[in-house]
Amino acid sequence: MTNVWKPVLGSSDEPLYLAVVRALAQDIETGVLSPEDRLPTHRELADSLGVAIGTITRAYSIGEQRGLIYGDGRRGTFVGELRRRAAALTALTDTKPAVIDLSANYPSPSEDPDLSSAMRRLARHPDVQQLLRYPSPQSPRPHREAGVRWLERLDLTVEPDDIIITAGAQHALMVIMSTIARPGDVVVTEEYTYPGLKAIGDLLGLQVVGMGCDDDGPRPDVLDEVCRKHRPCAFYTVPTLHNPTNITMPIERKRDLSAIARRYRLPVIEDEIHRALVPEAAPTFTELIPDLGIMVASVSKVIAGGLRVAFVVAPPRFRQSMLDTLHAITLVVSPIPVEILARWINDGTAAATVERRRTQARRNHALAATALDGHRFRAAPTSHFVWVPLPDPWTNAAFTAEAYRRGVAIAPSEVFAVDTAAAGSAVRICLSAADNRELLTTALETVGAILNSTPRRDSTTI
Repeated sequence: MTNVWKPVLGSSDEPLYLAVVRALAQDIETGVLSPEDRLPTHRELADSLGVAIGTITRAYSIGEQRGLIYGDGRRGTFVGELRRRAAALTALTDTKPAVIDLSANYPSPSEDPDLSSAMRRLARHPDVQQLLRYPSPQSPRPHREAGVRWLERLDLTVEPDDIIITAGAQHALMVIMSTIARPGDVVVTEEYTYPGLKAIGDLLGLQVVGMGCDDDGPRPDVLDEVCRKHRPCAFYTVPTLHNPTNITMPIERKRDLSAIARRYRLPVIEDEIHRALVPEAAPTFTELIPDLGIMVASVSKVIAGGLRVAFVVAPPRFRQSMLDTLHAITLVVSPIPVEILARWINDGTAAATVERRRTQARRNHALAATALDGHRFRAAPTSHFVWVPLPDPWTNAAFTAEAYRRGVAIAPSEVFAVDTAAAGSAVRICLSAADNRELLTTALETVGAILNSTPRRDSTTI
C-alpha cells in the first residue's frame, strides 16, 4: 500500500530536492516510514508539495544513491532495508549536495546510437579479426571513404586521400600544432576559445593570443593587427556554434578573414565540431582558401564522444608531415571505433542521430527561453549550450558558487578566456548535459531565480 507521505521541508534555504531527501532520511530514521513502504509517485508528491516534478525525480534519484529507497519498475518506489539507514543518513549528512552538472559540453547519452547492435553486427563479420592488427598510419581506404560521405554532410567535397583520421578533435589539434608550430610561436584565436587549445599551447610552449570579436565572430581589423604585430603561425577558430559564445560566422565575415589569411599566408584551423548540428552553414575556410584551410571535423558532439574519431582535411603541403606526426604521437589510430563510425555513416545511423540531437536541442532551448526570460543570453536553436552575460552586481565567482550551492554546476567565462584577467562576467550553461528534461527544467529555473536575485555575502565560497 502506498504510504501517503508528505515531508515537512522546514524553512531552510537549501535546494528543495535536497530538503526532500533530508526529510526522507529523517522520517526513515524516526520510524515515520517503515521498510517496504511504497512512496507516492513523483507526480503525486510533486502535486502534494506544490513543486516541480523534476524536484521529486531528483530527490528520489539521490535517495536511491544513498540507499534510503529503491525503485522496482512499475510497482513503484519503496523504502529500503533497515540495516542501511544509519549509513545512508551519515552519507547524506557528510557529503556535499549532489549537483546537476551543466558545465560540460557533451551530447545527451539518451540520443546515442545503439552500440550493442553495432557490435553484434560487427562481431558477425568474417574479417572482424583484422581490426586487431596494426594498421598503417594512413587509415584504411573504406574508413576514409566514409569520411568523404560525412564531410559531404558538412558541405565539403574531398577525396579519400585528402583525409587524415585522428582519435578525436583534441588529438587532431595536437597533431596539427605539433606539425606547423614550434615553441615560442604565436597562435591567434578568439578571446574566448576551446580550453583544449590552451592546454596544447601550454604543453608545446606556444603563445596563444586572443583577439576581439563582435556578433559575427573575430574582427578582421584585429586579425590584421595581430598578424602585423605577432606574425602568428596559425589562426584557430570555431566558426559554427562557437564554444562558448554560440556565434556562427556569416559568409561575409569568413571572406574578410580569408583575405587577411591570404595576405599573410596564415593557416586557418577551423574546428567544425558542431557544424553538423546547423542545417545551413556558410562555406568553410577550407573551401574558401584550400591552400591554407585545415578542417577538423570530430563527431564527439554530434554522434558520440566515446568514439574518439575526427576527420582532418589539410592542404597537400601539410599532409605527409601530419601523418608523420600522428605516427610519432600515437603510432596508429585504433580502427575499431572508426569501423563502427563508418558503418553508422554508411547505413544512415549517423544522420539519424544528428537529427535526433537537433530535435532535442530545439526542445532544450525552448525550456531555456522560458526559464531565462527577461535576461540576456545568446542561443542558437540546435546548439548544446547557451551563453549568459551576468547582470550587475554578479561576478563569475559569486554566481557559479551560488549556483553550485543551489545544486547546479555551470562554467564561468574564465574557463574559456585566453586572458583570464580580462574575462567578462558571463557563464556557459550546457543544455544537453542533464540526465532528463525534468532535471534540466529544475536547473534552468534555479539559474533564472539566481539571475533575479542579488549575491549573498558568502556566495563566493563553495
